[in-house]
Amino acid sequence: MPVFTGSGNLSWEAFVYQFERTANRRNWDDAKKTCRFLDCLSEVALEYARRSHISRYDDLRKYMKRRFSKKEEASAARRQLQYIRQLDGETIEEYAERVHFLTMDGYYRSNNDIIDQIGTEAFLRGCQEKEAARIVIEKNPRTINESLKWIKSSLANQKAIYGARKSYSQLYTQRQVTFSDVGNSDHSPQRPSALQYNQRFDKEDGSFKI
Repeated sequence: MPVFTGSGNLSWEAFVYQFERTANRRNWDDAKKTCRFLDCLSEVALEYARRSHISRYDDLRKYMKRRFSKKEEASAARRQLQYIRQLDGETIEEYAERVHFLTMDGYYRSNNDIIDQIGTEAFLRGCQEKEAARIVIEKNPRTINESLKWIKSSLANQKAIYGARKSYSQLYTQRQVTFSDVGNSDHSPQRPSALQYNQRFDKEDGSFKI
């Protein structure tokens, strides 16, 4: 079991998640959970728990959460999720992880199917590679991880076909501009008009005949 100090890299949410999974798997009663919970605390966290004089596990967990949880309010997380976008310089993996945790924060009381659906939609909506995301949407992915796998596959295919210089979105835009430019170019070959086509030069008298 990991030890929670309250000042290290281990977050409160990650610690409680692992602790309660272990407690449920081993069928600990309330007294055993409280005892083992305290065994997993040290430094600032242990001192804070000691001063509380709380013996019931649920009450102690809530007390500790108020002090050490950095989890955003669910409503704030849901608002952020509506407008989340992949940042410049942020890898697709980092962006997927950020969406995942924000979805968990905003919908922690929902079942996994709802969380997966909402997270997947938000991930694809904010992805910078719009053309790759469009292709993935058509596959109806069920989870963020599944979407991430297909996005990476699409980007790998793009690199194999077009090279690494341009993204799907840039290539799509370039194709539109190129086709438009060709249609409007002053240097494109012009078809002769019906009048020009039917004109012929009569070499004998040096005049045009129509």
